[in-house]
Amino acid sequence: MSDPLSATFDLLAATVNQRAVEVLAAALDGGDECIVRLAAAALVRRESARGAVELVRRLDRLDRDIHRLLAENRRSLAPGVNHCLLSGDLGLRARALEFVRLATAWEHLGQVIRLTSSDAPDEAERAVDVFRELIRRLYELQERHRPPLGTPSLEVDRTVKDALEVLTGACRHWDDLARPEELVEAVLSLGRPTSESVRYVLRQSVPACRELAAELMAASTHPGVMRLVVESLSEDYPHPKALRALMLRNDPPFACQLLRSLPERLSAVQQKNLGQLPIVNWLGEESPAPEWLPEELQAAAVRYVQASALSFETKRRFHEDMIRRGGVEGRLSAAEVLASLDVAQARDLVFDALDDEDDQVQAWATSQLRSQGVPQAFSMLIERLDSPLAAVRDAARQELGGFDLERVLGLADHLEPELCRRVGGLLGKIHPGAAAELERELSSPVRQRRLRAARGAVALGLAADVFDSLVAMSRDADPVIRRTAVETLATLDTPEAHWAIAALDDDENLQVRDAARRALAATTSARHASAAEVEIAER
Repeated sequence: MSDPLSATFDLLAATVNQRAVEVLAAALDGGDECIVRLAAAALVRRESARGAVELVRRLDRLDRDIHRLLAENRRSLAPGVNHCLLSGDLGLRARALEFVRLATAWEHLGQVIRLTSSDAPDEAERAVDVFRELIRRLYELQERHRPPLGTPSLEVDRTVKDALEVLTGACRHWDDLARPEELVEAVLSLGRPTSESVRYVLRQSVPACRELAAELMAASTHPGVMRLVVESLSEDYPHPKALRALMLRNDPPFACQLLRSLPERLSAVQQKNLGQLPIVNWLGEESPAPEWLPEELQAAAVRYVQASALSFETKRRFHEDMIRRGGVEGRLSAAEVLASLDVAQARDLVFDALDDEDDQVQAWATSQLRSQGVPQAFSMLIERLDSPLAAVRDAARQELGGFDLERVLGLADHLEPELCRRVGGLLGKIHPGAAAELERELSSPVRQRRLRAARGAVALGLAADVFDSLVAMSRDADPVIRRTAVETLATLDTPEAHWAIAALDDDENLQVRDAARRALAATTSARHASAAEVEIAER
C-alpha cells in the first residue's frame, strides 16, 4: 500500500477538480525536495496546459531529475509550453525557450523561429541559440540513422520532414525573418537534393532567398550543406547552383568529403555531371595535386579529375604531378591514365619511377616498360627479374608471362645452341615452376610430348633440373622412351647419370643397349682425355 503522502499526490493527479493544479503548483514552491518531485510528477500526469505552464514558470528552480521527467513527457506538455512561448511575459518566454532546449522539443521550432525576430535583443539572441541547438541535434540524429552505417528510422524521417516544412513555411515570409541565413542553412543541411524544401529555396523562393542558398552551397562549412552539394553529383539533373559550387569551392574539408563519397567506379550519371565541370577550384595552380590531399583520397582525386571537363593540359599536369609527388595509391591511379600524357613525358615518368623508393611504384614502372614502348624493354625486364624486391620481380614475370614453357619448347629446335641455353636460364627466372611443368611433360601419356620435352631439356640446359623424371623414363616400357632417356642423361656428366645409363647396358632392346654403351664409351673417352690433359699440364 502507498504511504499517505504518495496517496495524496496520486489523488491530486487523478481528480477532475481544477483546483488541484493550484495545490500542486503551491507544492512546487515548498522546500521539501520529495514533495516538489511528487508535485511535478502529478502535474505531468494530469496532462493539462495550465499544469505545464506552472512547471515551466518554475523551471529554473527544478532539479535535473525533474527536468528529465519533463523532457520525457514533452509531447503531453506541448500545449502548455506553446502557451508560454506566446505569452506576453518575457520571463515566462525565456523559461519556455530553455525548456525547448533542455527537452529538444522540435515541435516548437516554429515558435522559436518567431522569437528570433523579437524586439527584445536578449530574447532574440536566446531564440537563435535554441534554434541552432535544435537543428544541430536533429542533424546529428539524422546522421546516426543514415545508411549504410545507421539504421533507418521512420520516426526520425518524419521529424526531419516536419522540421523542413516549418523552415520552408518561415522562408515564405522572407521579409519577416531576422536571421534568414540561419534558416536557409538549416534547410540545406537537413534536406536532400530531391527534397521539396531544398527545391523551394533554390527554385521557387524570392530572389534574395535563392541567392543566399547559392552562396551557402558555395561557402558553408556545415557538413550537411557540403553533403547536399556532394549528393547533387549523383542526380540526373542537378541544380546549376550545385554544379557551380562543385566548381568554385576550394576548401579542403569540402574536397575531402567530396572525394570520400566517390565510388571505385563512377556511375554514368556522375560521369555526365563531372563532364560539365571545366573548373576544379581546389586544385592548385602551379602544383595541381594539393599538398593537403590525404594519400587515401588521391586515387579518388585522379578519378574525379579525369572525368571532369578540365583542359587536356590541366589534366596532364595533375597526373604528372601526382605520379611525381603522390602516395603509392595516387601514383598507381594516375599511372592508369598515362594515355593523357604524350609519349616522351610518359617514358620519362616511367624511368623516374623505376628507381623510386617505394617497391609498388617500381613494380608499376616495370609493368609499363612494354606498353609505353620503351626501347630495350625486354632486356630491362630480364634485368629486373633479379631485383631484390619481390613486387618488382613479380611485375617483370607478369610482363614476360607469354614467354612460357610451351612457347620455348616450340622454339628449342630452331634456336642456336648457345641462345637456347640462355633462354632456358631465363625461363626459370620468369616461371619459377618451369621445371615442375617440364617434369609433367616428361611423364605425359603422349609419347611425342615426352620426346619433345626430353629434347627441350637438353637444348635448354635443364636436364639436371628434371633428373628424377629422366631416370623414370629410362625404366619405361616403351623402348623409344628408354633410348631417349639414355641420350638425354648422357648430356649430364655426373656419377648419378652414369649409373642410370649403366643400368641399361643389358637392356632387352638392341637400340637401347647400343645407345647406353655408346654413352658409356663416350663418357669413358672423355674422362681419359681429361686425365691426359691434366697430366700434360702437370708436366
